[in-house]
Amino acid sequence: MYGSCASQMERSVVLASVGLIVRIKVAIESHPSLAISVSE
Repeated sequence: MYGSCASQMERSVVLASVGLIVRIKVAIESHPSLAISVSE
């Protein structure tokens, strides 16, 4: 029971981080100057 719950949480965390990375990539591609200001 606990193992399946943990794997479910892991999966949701991975999905969330992947979605965030994709969103950041899209933002950088559409606004390169914004990415530069964020990295500084």
